[in-house]
Amino acid sequence: MNLSNRCLGQFCFVVLAATTTPHSQAETLASTNADNRLTLAFDVPDAALAERMPEGWNSVPFGSGPFAGADLIMVFIDSHRVVDPAGKPMYGGRYRGMALAAPAKAEGSDDLVFMVTNVFVSDATINPYKNSVEARVTREIASTGTGTNPAKVSQNWRIEPGTGGAVALKLVYQESMPGRSQGAPHIHSAVEPDFYRVYRFDQFADLLKGGDVDRIESLSLEITVPEIGELFDGSETLVGVLDVPWYMREIWLP
Repeated sequence: MNLSNRCLGQFCFVVLAATTTPHSQAETLASTNADNRLTLAFDVPDAALAERMPEGWNSVPFGSGPFAGADLIMVFIDSHRVVDPAGKPMYGGRYRGMALAAPAKAEGSDDLVFMVTNVFVSDATINPYKNSVEARVTREIASTGTGTNPAKVSQNWRIEPGTGGAVALKLVYQESMPGRSQGAPHIHSAVEPDFYRVYRFDQFADLLKGGDVDRIESLSLEITVPEIGELFDGSETLVGVLDVPWYMREIWLP
């Protein structure tokens, strides 16, 4: 196993072991989706993040692994198949978007969850956490490789919310063999923190940056969206980047 996969295993253990729960008979399947995803992990200003935590909740930075020190993740989502429990398409069968989420704990609890603070999505009816903003979401991806050699990949993302501003990401990297992991984290809403969904997922992920790993050739990120400006005021630090070319998920409601 190469270094990136060892680090990825540490990441999955830190993030998933604390949040994974066994399947409950009381849970109800809501939907199933198949995505490509790209996750950026940041250390953002403490005060700005604290303002976005609901009363009685605190953000908890990753304590170890390649994302150690990060307290906010930015997830770019290209969902290729979204269906209901009967297999019928939802939201036209696909969507694109970007979400911000922070690892967090309720006061007096040891349970680590993810708290969704912002969602920018191509279909405004996708609003389970009561904080979605409709946006024009564009993704461009190119991959060049020969024979058995790893490919050179470029991804360009642009998020343009209806409320103004934009998030523009340009990324070029050398891919590696992805590692497989499963989990079932609880994902809570920063608007209604008692509401959560359980994401039972199976993924192949490639750590591009984090710890001793850095296979990024170039990365440019510009953020001018007013509602997240205090989180990205120029003092934030990019801690890690994880490419997820294959992500299968069931969403369950408690």
